[in-house]
Amino acid sequence: HLTPQVWHSLLKISIDSSKRGVKVVKNRLERRLKTGITLSELLKCGKKYKDVDEFPDGMLPKEFDLRNIAGYDFTGPLRDQSECGSCFTMAYVQAIESRLRLKYAHEGEKAAQQVSPQQVLMCNYMAEGCEGGLAIFDGYLAENGHLTTEECAPYKARTKNDHCGNYKSCPAYAKVKKSYYLNGYNFNPSVEQIKKELMMYGPLVTEFNAGDDFSVYKSGILV
Repeated sequence: HLTPQVWHSLLKISIDSSKRGVKVVKNRLERRLKTGITLSELLKCGKKYKDVDEFPDGMLPKEFDLRNIAGYDFTGPLRDQSECGSCFTMAYVQAIESRLRLKYAHEGEKAAQQVSPQQVLMCNYMAEGCEGGLAIFDGYLAENGHLTTEECAPYKARTKNDHCGNYKSCPAYAKVKKSYYLNGYNFNPSVEQIKKELMMYGPLVTEFNAGDDFSVYKSGILV
């Protein structure tokens, strides 16, 4: 089940910087956000509201950064898709990795393993591999099958001369319970809905239209 309550993990964990092990340090985490809401109050809110539509706008903090929760980065390293058109799968596996870190933070390093995009590319018949596809179909694969680790199925930035059977002996590392569009199919979610999803469950897959200017992009924010 890859849709954890983020604040549940926040109240339970703090990472030991020397060993990256997990310790319960509620006093450190029991500090107020800039909205004046404690993490304990957020935990109660998470139990009360079943989805983003019931989550009140007034509960959103002014700042929330998964890259620094009590000094720990829940997002994981960025991936380079190289010349393979696998952006949809790269985005998907990185969102999954982060949600795994959140859900199983009490397991320390075991929860920080990288998920293999190569296995997804080769085993998902609903996508076109390096020619592109939709992340939601990767979700369907992870629901009906499983995901494995980067260690067992390393990324090759190609699908030619590779096939799904090459990874049949790889262990099942994770399985997805449910894949869905935030706010439903063909309905763009609001900024508030995205914020709430991020807080309640972790990172989500998004996309944007990369225009010609993107080919010379160096830094900053494109508008």
